[in-house]
Amino acid sequence: MAQERSVHWISNAGFYIDLPNGDILIDAILSPDDEIARAEGRFADVSLIFVSHVHGDHFNARGIITHMEANPKTRVILTPESFKALQQAGLTATMESRITVSFPAPEDIEVFNVGDFSGHILQYKHAGVQNIGIGLKSKNITLVYHNGGAVSPERARKFSMNYSSSDLVIANKWPLRIRPTFSEYQINSLPLCC
Repeated sequence: MAQERSVHWISNAGFYIDLPNGDILIDAILSPDDEIARAEGRFADVSLIFVSHVHGDHFNARGIITHMEANPKTRVILTPESFKALQQAGLTATMESRITVSFPAPEDIEVFNVGDFSGHILQYKHAGVQNIGIGLKSKNITLVYHNGGAVSPERARKFSMNYSSSDLVIANKWPLRIRPTFSEYQINSLPLCC
């Protein structure tokens, strides 16, 4: 029997996506000392952490370090500002090797390959800090995550063309589309933090 796939809203713009090939946390580590940060329970199998920007309602540097210490397979994608915050919070060289830092030029879209995941990253404006969105593919899901902000219609079209058949689209804190063929997805609220 295949593992159930599920999408869980954590808090603010944070999501936990449960997948057979390793789970994903998006803007979901908000505390330095909770079940998510400690990689306990359902969060023990997180393969990828994505951080859109450095604001505290999307990111806790000490929490990400705690998670990486507890789960040595976790990889992280984040902006240079978020990376600097991790360094200031005690990031080690060993952990640094598991981090992808990205902030493409305004009209560019950067390609990434991290573990079992590949995709594209674009930057956009949001509240005066470096902010990135992601289009991600793996053998079990294709998703787009964009936390609001200014993106030109041309860039949005260029970016979206790679993900026109996405299983899951999350934009500005809301799951907008779950492809009907992925009926096993459920949006659930997990009262875990905040």
